[in-house]
Amino acid sequence: MMEGKYGKPNRDEYVNTYGGYGLIFNNRQCDWSFPQGTLRLSLYYLDMHMSRIEFINPTVEAKIKKDKAAIDRQKGAKGF
Repeated sequence: MMEGKYGKPNRDEYVNTYGGYGLIFNNRQCDWSFPQGTLRLSLYYLDMHMSRIEFINPTVEAKIKKDKAAIDRQKGAKGF
């Protein structure tokens, strides 16, 4: 389904995924790269019956990191 819409992924590999009760299984992850970021498909998510699709946008991630740092500085200035 994903390849039909976006073509062949730029990255297609199996990574060790650690599940509950010490279970380790090979999880297929595929990445499609775009100018705005990366679309990632993980075959398994919380268990072997769920998949995950996420969009990783470096611009948004940088803003979140900057905002969190500003909040931490404010907390430090208040003595918390």
